[in-house]
Amino acid sequence: MLFPILCVVPVVLLAAVTLTTVKILREYERAVVFTLERFLKVKGPGLVMLVPFVQEMVRVDLRIPVIEIPTQSGISRDNHTGGKFEASQTMVNAAKILGSIPAAMQLRHPQTLTEIGDEQNSAIVFSMPIDIVKPFLALFQKSGRVIGTNGDGRVQFTKDVLPAA
Repeated sequence: MLFPILCVVPVVLLAAVTLTTVKILREYERAVVFTLERFLKVKGPGLVMLVPFVQEMVRVDLRIPVIEIPTQSGISRDNHTGGKFEASQTMVNAAKILGSIPAAMQLRHPQTLTEIGDEQNSAIVFSMPIDIVKPFLALFQKSGRVIGTNGDGRVQFTKDVLPAA
């Protein structure tokens, strides 16, 4: 009665050690082997032998994951024109908001400089505080010429103001 137990226990222990020691990796897999929680090396594909209870392995799949992207409907000329109209309306609304609140333009200024700086271009930006420009605007208004934003108050030149050709 003791003999079968003595035969079964070593066989079970040998099977457990073999299962923790021998690993088989497919061609698209690699094993990252850690010895006592420290990186040792990358092994695989094929048969990988590990020291039981000292080494552990993490499987890494080298296949490229593929996801299915649903097809898009075609873009018609009407959709394109509608999109342009909506974009222009958004720009008009933004201009009205920025024009109605003087501080809003000052807050937008650093973001614009950041966006220009991110692009690879040769633009030179000369930043000037609005406080420096205000006295000149006041002089311009005192001269009787109309100024405005968004081109609605452009200075009208007459023949006597234009230089002689």
